[in-house]
Amino acid sequence: MLEWGIHPPMLKESIGVILPKLGKKEYTDCASFRVIALMQTFSKITERIINQKLMTIVHKTAMYCINHMGSLP
Repeated sequence: MLEWGIHPPMLKESIGVILPKLGKKEYTDCASFRVIALMQTFSKITERIINQKLMTIVHKTAMYCINHMGSLP
């Protein structure tokens, strides 16, 4: 997939599941819910590999701003 630069359409699809957050007094507000995307396992693994490669490049070239990337290890 990386070599040819394609991402098959069937791997781009996901199902969103809406879960209520616990301990909320009122569930009329959108902030009272959380959406979880259910993706295919292969797509998740591919996304993780690409993200790790990109982060390696970003760290080596110092292309990030520490103010925008405060959660980096």
